[in-house]
Amino acid sequence: MKNKGITLIALVVTIIVLLILAGVSITAVFGDNGIIGGAQKAKEKTDEAVKNERKDLTELFDELDSILTGGEAKKVTDSTPKELAGKGTEEEPYLIESIEDLVTFSNNVNEGNSYEEKVVKLGINLDFKSNLSYVDYTRTDYGDINKANGTEELKTELTTEGGFIPIGNAEKQFKGTFDGGAHTIKNLYINEKESNYMGLFGYCGDKSSIKNIVISNVNITSTKNYVGGLVGINYGTIDRVKTEGGEITAKKYVGGIVGQNYGGTITSSSNSAKITENETVDPEKYIGVFVGGIVGSNSGRNNKRMF
Repeated sequence: MKNKGITLIALVVTIIVLLILAGVSITAVFGDNGIIGGAQKAKEKTDEAVKNERKDLTELFDELDSILTGGEAKKVTDSTPKELAGKGTEEEPYLIESIEDLVTFSNNVNEGNSYEEKVVKLGINLDFKSNLSYVDYTRTDYGDINKANGTEELKTELTTEGGFIPIGNAEKQFKGTFDGGAHTIKNLYINEKESNYMGLFGYCGDKSSIKNIVISNVNITSTKNYVGGLVGINYGTIDRVKTEGGEITAKKYVGGIVGQNYGGTITSSSNSAKITENETVDPEKYIGVFVGGIVGSNSGRNNKRMF
């Protein structure tokens, strides 16, 4: 009987030891610092390293390509993307220093900030297709800008499907001063099927002023009206603007600089982009589609406005 008691105790102790060992083994495998947890952390670190290496390589290739083609090989150094530096005055204008800043500026206007009596200035050449123009072209915190395929990398959002969202619309107009600083915005891409007023700026009010900027290799396609390389519809002043190369296509009121200039002023500006209208016209009902190299349609504020 005594031996049986000892044997039972030994069995219980053995089971307890086995359970402890099993617990240690499970923890070693599945715990936060276990084999599987460690492997997952290693994978995450590897993925991050690969992502950063891909960014560095693509930026290097962009820089080399820019040098070889005679362009400006300059990586943006914006330290506060999504936030415009400056105070909005002539002396200290709000600065656009990256593609992220340009998208933020567009969002601000389209959310109701007209920038009336404020000055916004472009501080560097920007190219939507160049990784050098983004602080981080892989970021996804701007959401689904192009309205397709869910949220993707920022560069993909701005260069595919719907593309860039113009600055301002009929309800939320831009009314400030935008100074391009003699810089260039290249490869602006917009493909819009639902809304009027397309361009870098969609709708500029009578207090607006845009000056001293080049829009290069623009690519804007719309099945709607009021489309220009710079502005869809303009009530303000435009001075020293160039649209160089690319193509702009829309239904009606389409121009290289402005789709519809409604009582605004345009001076010292030029266009070399291809302008095309995609309206199917019934010759018996034809009243004009309004297409022009600089302006699709030019009218005074006292004239009846056509929509």
